[in-house]
Amino acid sequence: CAARYFLSAVLDFLAENLPAAQVAVCRELTKTYQQVERFLLGDWEAKKSDLVAKGEFVICLYSEPSGQVSDSHLSELAQQALDKGGKPKLVAKLIASVLGLSTKEVYERLNR
Repeated sequence: CAARYFLSAVLDFLAENLPAAQVAVCRELTKTYQQVERFLLGDWEAKKSDLVAKGEFVICLYSEPSGQVSDSHLSELAQQALDKGGKPKLVAKLIASVLGLSTKEVYERLNR
């Protein structure tokens, strides 16, 4: 199922790069069968089986700003996301929100 693959790929990527971040994976909000799972990304492997990968999802992420990020690390993160099928502008937006940077700044740094 495409939803299962995409959800798992996004959370695998985030867990690999931000294991100390807190995440809430919300499924079918405002519906009868809504589900919210909260955990540290480092615990993602143990939580995979608790999540029904069907329906609409919202992923809420909180991570302490990590300070300066080198262009090479930023490019590496972006390339990993692009290799998993991410669109460049969405990848820039995701990385910017996680790292506490502006989307424009990340997009410009990735296109140097």
